[in-house]
Amino acid sequence: MINGIIFDFNRTIYDPETDVLTDGAIDLLEELHNSGYKMCLLSKRTHPKRREEISLLGLDRYFLDVLVIEGEKKKNILSIVLDVWIFSLKTWLLLEIG
Repeated sequence: MINGIIFDFNRTIYDPETDVLTDGAIDLLEELHNSGYKMCLLSKRTHPKRREEISLLGLDRYFLDVLVIEGEKKKNILSIVLDVWIFSLKTWLLLEIG
């Protein structure tokens, strides 16, 4: 059983070209949140106020953690999962989206 889901911000939840949330993003997050999934939002720091932007969009309320990271996400994802998620969820069954 999957207990935790990791979402990427750009082009998964948010479309940077149109500057709006992707279609159905809120409905999906609401459904998963209400179903008890623990979720994390990852974003590479491409915008100086990324965390504030996520909060203003009302997204932070769905996520256990919002991680804004420096550098290449794929190089840091395993470290983030091990440090933040594996020990807090006590599970190895995670799903990465994005």
